[in-house]
Amino acid sequence: MLDPAGPLPATLRELQAGQEDLFGALGDWDSEVGGFEHLPQIVVVGNHYSGKSSVLQAISGIRFPSEDGLGTQVAIQLSLRRAIFPAIHVSREKDGVFYDEPELSKTSDFTDDDIVTITKRARQNMACRTGEHTVFDEVLHVQISGPKIYPLTLVDLPGFSRHPATKDELAIVDKLADRYMANPSSIILAVMSARFSIAPRNVLERARKHDPQWQRTLGILNKVNYVEGDVLQLGKNTDPAYTLGLGWHVLRLHTGNEAGLTDNERHAREESIFQFSKAWRDFPTTSRGVKALRQRLSETLYERVQKKLPEHIQRLRTHLNKRMAELQELGPERTTPQDLRQYLTKAAKDFERLANDAINGHYVDAFFVTPGSSAAISGADGMHTRPLRAVVHDLNSVFYETMMNKGHSRDIYSCEPVEEGPHPSVKDLLHRYATSDPSHVEPDAIRRSIGERAKVKEVTTSSQSVYEALVIEEFDLQSSKWKSIAVRHIKVVLEIAKSFVANLLIHNFAKDRQSYHNVMAQVVEPFFETRRLALKAKLEELTRQRRFGRRHILEPLSREHIEPASSQGYVCSDDLLNQMLAYYDESIATFINNIVILAIENCLVSELPSILDPSAVGRMEDIKIARLVTEQPDIREVREHLESEIALLRNSLNVCERHLPMTPLSRKIPSDDVHVCRD
Repeated sequence: MLDPAGPLPATLRELQAGQEDLFGALGDWDSEVGGFEHLPQIVVVGNHYSGKSSVLQAISGIRFPSEDGLGTQVAIQLSLRRAIFPAIHVSREKDGVFYDEPELSKTSDFTDDDIVTITKRARQNMACRTGEHTVFDEVLHVQISGPKIYPLTLVDLPGFSRHPATKDELAIVDKLADRYMANPSSIILAVMSARFSIAPRNVLERARKHDPQWQRTLGILNKVNYVEGDVLQLGKNTDPAYTLGLGWHVLRLHTGNEAGLTDNERHAREESIFQFSKAWRDFPTTSRGVKALRQRLSETLYERVQKKLPEHIQRLRTHLNKRMAELQELGPERTTPQDLRQYLTKAAKDFERLANDAINGHYVDAFFVTPGSSAAISGADGMHTRPLRAVVHDLNSVFYETMMNKGHSRDIYSCEPVEEGPHPSVKDLLHRYATSDPSHVEPDAIRRSIGERAKVKEVTTSSQSVYEALVIEEFDLQSSKWKSIAVRHIKVVLEIAKSFVANLLIHNFAKDRQSYHNVMAQVVEPFFETRRLALKAKLEELTRQRRFGRRHILEPLSREHIEPASSQGYVCSDDLLNQMLAYYDESIATFINNIVILAIENCLVSELPSILDPSAVGRMEDIKIARLVTEQPDIREVREHLESEIALLRNSLNVCERHLPMTPLSRKIPSDDVHVCRD
């Protein structure tokens, strides 16, 4: 009986005798991460009434259904797999689509008749769905899982018939046989009855179709109580047309009245018949009987697994490196206040270093050259923010072009726009700087306006004061859009800087998302709020300087114009307009530089590395550090799972390497690519 909760039956252990550690290692790997779908599988094929299911039952010790008078009607793929919890999972496959059969699956109360019962009930269900058929165009998948089970797959297929009931039945049987026999991982057991005078060679021809070199076909002669015709020549593997690489094997399967015998008793009776049989008594003991067949299959399975070991080992190493990298991303275990302080200090040092690299334009670290993860934040309008100095430079260029082209409220004299074309990285941000175009005003209209205002002011004010007042008025009107453009620029740079910081913290904290969110909420958000207020104050200061620091700047510009104007007793509109424009050109350059240097650089960019300052972490109280980076239970669970899986993978890798074929070329696969994490 195969009990998923218990040890492997002796019959199945014989199929893996001497290699339990290897198959156990493969089973552990398969149960943890899967991926050994290319392990060899035993596929039993033959004609109706050849005893296929009985052969499969004899070598495995698992009871397979025997449909009285009908033969196998449902293809059965029985998969044994290692798992923590015992279970029998049943599904059916049709045209590559799998359908679970929960009412046939079970997790307890296992019996010796489970496979028989499951198959009969599945056949009844199929008949109800599709109508009565002799053979069903579906595959019944039965997976038996348990903590002490080794990976193995057994396949029982419907038998070939010389006189199928319908053409559909013939097509179904052929399709199923071709599918499993064509699989290079299949060991084909071609079962034939010895009682026919002419051996049913159609089975062998089908095997040859998929195994032309006879490398994975083992011939089985069943029912050797009756020996007729050329069967002996086949059994001795001397038939030149069917000399199989795996050879032939003869069996005398038990009859119905021997059902109560133990495996050893059946083996003794079978051996007794061989010894007293004139046809088979001189046949090699290694090629007759069920026990010898299990041994041959064990050797064949082992040899084929060995051939695949280099490929499996490479996959094991790849997965081991991946898991160790994931464990490293979690950082060291944090159980004490000192652990937490060291963890945050390291994160702060990494942050400070990379933030300084970013603002200095040193893009050497992997953070800058490796594409961000799917969880990374791209910044405003999808911009990639990691090369921060380059991005800020491009934004400053857009700010400059916007100021020079649209910073003036009026186009007085036509001039070519200052436009080098935006950098591709900031094209998507141009709409953030959208502002109205300057309105075109004729110079004569401005002169008339200046003249009218001058007449009103000259009644009570000296010409010099009038002149200065009008220059300032015109300048204020001409520069009225500067502040709104600067506000937009500061807002965009703030967003980009915040996005950069978020990406950098995601990079540093890797999978520790809770610490990332804590630092963002408790450290980054307050920092940017403080910077926002500082930038607002700095902008007000620079705007105020533009408005109240102008008289000193105007003096050297206006003296040569004011004196002749005063002596003549009137204000010259042309001179005043030209002086305002000259002052505008000088002031806009100063304003742009002040915004870029005194605001953006001094108040924001240069302060970014201080967000997470290692020295500040050293001064933090334990309780504050705990609020920031205490390890969450889910992180501990992930770490424990990764450590367990890494230990399993290392053990599987060591076992597989011990079983590598000992040849000069493949004695040992170099393992330099496995990077072992050490605490």
